[in-house]
Amino acid sequence: MGLVEGVAALSEILEVGGTEAARGRARIPVSLSCSGKSPLPPDVKVAFYNVAQEALNNVAKHARAHQVHVTLVRHDGCARLVVSDDGVGFAIQEVTAEHLGLTIMQERSEGIGAILTIQSTPSAGTQIALDWCATDRGQ
Repeated sequence: MGLVEGVAALSEILEVGGTEAARGRARIPVSLSCSGKSPLPPDVKVAFYNVAQEALNNVAKHARAHQVHVTLVRHDGCARLVVSDDGVGFAIQEVTAEHLGLTIMQERSEGIGAILTIQSTPSAGTQIALDWCATDRGQ
């Protein structure tokens, strides 16, 4: 898939607003990658958009990153979104309930039957991954 097609497909999910916010507000370069054309139900698109938006907001607010990568892969009724940065990271076990952004992402993923994975290490960046399959919903 070419760059134009990839950005168009990714913007279908992310509406580019989330990545533009990270680029503009925090002046962080954001690379976009998209592959596959498997259609997603509207509620899944909304959840993917919301998770991506919250992850990018967290990067802009907290990560002090130099680069962010956003990847969307769609195939065979499944989709995977990954937002990764090279920022300061954090100790996951020290995150408290007040960090509503992470809680909201978890709630959005559970709402569509997806799995949210958060990997982060202090001084080593963060990766947020959202995995969804239609078969997990009985479709």
